[in-house]
Amino acid sequence: MRPKVRLVVGLAWVWLTVLAAGCAGDPNEGFIQGSWYFNDPHLRQVVGESALETTWTFDRGVYQVYSCCFVRFSQSGRYAILESQGDTLVLELFNRDGDISSERTSIKLLIDRENQTLKIQIGGPFTRISP
Repeated sequence: MRPKVRLVVGLAWVWLTVLAAGCAGDPNEGFIQGSWYFNDPHLRQVVGESALETTWTFDRGVYQVYSCCFVRFSQSGRYAILESQGDTLVLELFNRDGDISSERTSIKLLIDRENQTLKIQIGGPFTRISP
């Protein structure tokens, strides 16, 4: 095989391998992609407390969270999967920038495919607001 043809075939093989790896991703990670919203109008029934609204967005290794009203904060950064088993996903958050600690931390997500909801740590259920 000529060197140019060998190079083209080699590059095509690498491209197909990368494409196949991207398509064979974790189904739990695939489920969480998009934006998720939770609203607790009376902060767990505590009289006199204002509402808590939180939005999480996950986009292929990048996350963003925004919360307002009772507690106001925002943060963005990157995430990596620490564990994915059944309907449970544990993510490590890192390169964090925003109102909360910038230290690496982990969060646990519980997936409910039947109801199309997500619990993040103890909050939720979050409902999908964008694909």
